[in-house]
Amino acid sequence: MRHNVGFSKTMMKGLLPLICAALIAVAPVPGDIYAQSSSSTGRLQGVVQDQDRAVIAQAEIRALSETSGAEEKQVSDAEGHFVFLALEPGAYRVTVSKTGFEQMVFNHVAINVGTTTTLQPMMGVASQRQEVTVEATSTTTASVDTATSSISTVIGNRVIGIIPLNGRSFTDFVLLTPGSTTDGDFGMVSFNGMAGNYNNYTVDGANDNNAFYSQQIGRTSIPFQFSEDVIHEFQVTSTGFKAEFGQAGGGLVNTVTKSGGNAFHGDGYYYVLDSSMNANDSINNSAGINKPENRRQQFGATVTGPLRKDRLFYVANYEGQVRREPLVVNNAPAHLDQLPAGFFAANPGLQQAVAAASGSFPRTFNQNAAFGKVNAKLSERNYLIATYNYQRFRSPHGFFTTPTSTGDGLSLTDGATSHFVQLSLGSFINASTVNEFAIHFGRDTHFDLPATPPTSPTITIQNPDTGFVLGGNRVQLSETDSRYQARDGLTKVIGKHEVKVGADFNLNRENNSFIYAPKGEYRFADLESVASGAFELYLQSFGQPTVKFHSPSYGLFAQDDYRVTDHLTVNYGVRWDLQVMPQPKTCNPALPLTCNIPYSRANIAPRVGFAYAFGRSGKTVLRGSFGLYYVPENLLDVAQALAANGIAKPFLVATGPGFGNNNPIVTFPNSLTAFPSGVSGTPSVVVFSPDFRSPYVEQGNIGLEHQIGKHLVVGATYVYSHGLALLGNSNGVTRQANGNFGFDLNLVPSQFQTAFDGSFTTATVNLPNGQSFVVPDFEAIDGFFNPNFGAINAIDNSGKSVYHALQTSVRYVSPQFYGLIGYTLSKNTDQGTGYFNQFDQRSQRGPSLLNQTNRFVLSAAWLPQMRGLKGFTFAAAANFAGGRPYTAVFDTPQVNFSIVPGLGFNSFRSAGVETIDFSVARTIKIKEGVSLTFAAQAFDLLNHANFQQGAVDNVKYTLQQRTDNDGNDSAVWDATVNPSFDQPLAAAPRYGSRNLQFSVRISF
Repeated sequence: MRHNVGFSKTMMKGLLPLICAALIAVAPVPGDIYAQSSSSTGRLQGVVQDQDRAVIAQAEIRALSETSGAEEKQVSDAEGHFVFLALEPGAYRVTVSKTGFEQMVFNHVAINVGTTTTLQPMMGVASQRQEVTVEATSTTTASVDTATSSISTVIGNRVIGIIPLNGRSFTDFVLLTPGSTTDGDFGMVSFNGMAGNYNNYTVDGANDNNAFYSQQIGRTSIPFQFSEDVIHEFQVTSTGFKAEFGQAGGGLVNTVTKSGGNAFHGDGYYYVLDSSMNANDSINNSAGINKPENRRQQFGATVTGPLRKDRLFYVANYEGQVRREPLVVNNAPAHLDQLPAGFFAANPGLQQAVAAASGSFPRTFNQNAAFGKVNAKLSERNYLIATYNYQRFRSPHGFFTTPTSTGDGLSLTDGATSHFVQLSLGSFINASTVNEFAIHFGRDTHFDLPATPPTSPTITIQNPDTGFVLGGNRVQLSETDSRYQARDGLTKVIGKHEVKVGADFNLNRENNSFIYAPKGEYRFADLESVASGAFELYLQSFGQPTVKFHSPSYGLFAQDDYRVTDHLTVNYGVRWDLQVMPQPKTCNPALPLTCNIPYSRANIAPRVGFAYAFGRSGKTVLRGSFGLYYVPENLLDVAQALAANGIAKPFLVATGPGFGNNNPIVTFPNSLTAFPSGVSGTPSVVVFSPDFRSPYVEQGNIGLEHQIGKHLVVGATYVYSHGLALLGNSNGVTRQANGNFGFDLNLVPSQFQTAFDGSFTTATVNLPNGQSFVVPDFEAIDGFFNPNFGAINAIDNSGKSVYHALQTSVRYVSPQFYGLIGYTLSKNTDQGTGYFNQFDQRSQRGPSLLNQTNRFVLSAAWLPQMRGLKGFTFAAAANFAGGRPYTAVFDTPQVNFSIVPGLGFNSFRSAGVETIDFSVARTIKIKEGVSLTFAAQAFDLLNHANFQQGAVDNVKYTLQQRTDNDGNDSAVWDATVNPSFDQPLAAAPRYGSRNLQFSVRISF
């Protein structure tokens, strides 16, 4: 059954004229101001009044860019109101003049991306003093946006260049904003309780996402995509973004790159971080392990200036990274110390394999990135911007980026290459109408490939995530996502209405090659089972490894910012998105579900919001919004469905003696060369649920923001986010009763197992406290709805989530100080994102894995002007956050009831995060226009132990199966408390231990 969001066909017909109006914006038009979409520009507005607060009509307002010299002009209307629709972010000199009045000049007015700056000129009658100058109105003061209903934070270049940043990936600054937190341990960001792949990243208005993985281009494996030095600023919008922004149910990260100007500038820089200056983490210390070797060097240069004064400007940058950090494979899960005497002597081949997979291995993380941008004023009516960015990353033994690993992917080289190209044309029709047309191309390639093909199967002890892997070549993959985008937006002021309509077209071409266990993978409980050949599972994919397809998507929107009064602005609009799924060229006649990939067409998303400014000063603003936000499906799921249909690329999951099957289809250590025929092994397939639709999120917020004096702004907001039709079991990591993953359409409920020739019993578990529980014990399930298949893993919409939060912020801006404090108090509950029992999903409703109840963040900088300290800069960033939930389980792999009875789902909390980063910099003037800056940065200054969110020992009890009088296994299990329960297993790579970094920069 499809989810209904409340739109009938009649309502859709009523909305069609509004949506179709967006097609007006398809062609570029001539113009006379620097016009860009609000995704890469800001607005300037105000009301011109005299000293008695009477409005002044027909006043001339000029905005002159202090960087490029470009000037724009507006005239106040009958109510004294004026607006500049699209100004490039930066500092401006604003002049207000009217015959009979003194001219007013506002210097250094800051325009920020996606926000509205408001001026309140109060003109005096002309006298001998002909000009009134107001200095530094915006760059050194804090202000509130009185026209926007969304909740957003702008991180400007002043902050980007000062606040300590470990690794120079500017998007890490996103985590300094309220409502954000980490999703996992490797770089993804969650907004308002939604998964990190539900966000949208844009750069200069262009879509900067990898559609295959639903992540930012480059994903989390590379150091960065764009150099920190080419970022002018970026806006983080966590909720309430307007109809022009789509393809996101979480947050929007809207980045603007630097542009050249009339002055020539250059920078050269070098950063070094070395383990000789670092501390060791607590887990290594407790285990007696020396701190890992780690040396990272980052270096580059930026030049910017005019090619032709006032008409043609450029920016160019190169940045490189050379990092050396060996990989240590942890063989502790193999429990070598518990092996019987003479074990390796009797199994020399296994001893050799263990030795080859253990110890330290050389690993590097090297990258090169280049950026170029040209801004051209073609005429007084048209502006052209051309942008190109390139990055190349290579990491031998880099399948995992952590200091230690299980040995999984040991023989692979991790690599990524990306290209970003955009041409945008900004144009002007008249003083009240602007247009931007842009075309964009992006290509993102990722691979994990061995130097030579494997010749033997992979051996996994327990599982590849927390166990021990011999062979190191469980997967081979290569994926290229190519994006072709064309977009257009037309903005028109009609009286008190600012109407914008637009269209967005994306075409994604995918070339994916994935091989799982090319020579097979055997999973064992322990090394002794390897010696006896008693494997639990055998996994292997067959057939054609490469899948090629394309997926177009279309977006139309129409929105209106209605200035009801000078105090009240209402934003409303509607957006329509369509993601067209590719259809299978070949399907499996034995399973009709493989013949179709469904998608929803009626993805209509209405949105409404308001901003009300109290009093004449406009220093207190009440804002709120509510709307629907649709999320595109990641194309990784599509590739799996196209390939894993049982014909094109059949995937085999076969049980072995360790899982109760004493007549397996394959015997260790042999490999299969083709998918076997017979009844002991059946293909596992991936399909889309027949009622699959685009996931969507209901978002709402209501909040108050108040400015205190010139420099301080405080705010508090209630945020609501309700995820509906989310992807079920989106992490795909929970093993079901038959050893497969995800929602299995072929899995027969326990009460019907015997009717399908299956096995089903119950088991009794005795806990140490004397309690006993009768639980389902599936062990070796061999009863399926369709006996021709193993698992039929369905991509479905069974996931749902609800997020409530109070998000508060304090912002301080002055010539010497900058500070941003955010505190989030939240509750995030979900269901269907991890299946221990798919037939009782409500039992797995509880705190989300992304739930972090309390989170406090701070970023601050001090630029003293006092004697003796002038030229120094002190800066800090801090993050204090609560732990994440996890579920207590039993340890025995064969017992597939897994969750400890009587304990709630995700009812335990891991350790939280506490980290403080600090930097000191000293700038020395060499001569006029030339300076040197030396800086020292400390990350995790206090060396607090921070651990991976998912790496915790969640085994509450170990189990021992009883035997009857004849020595046969019974259905009774005795539980013993695991003494290491709740202990963290690995340090968080994002935070690690205390690290020191030194840098030098020359600027001219």
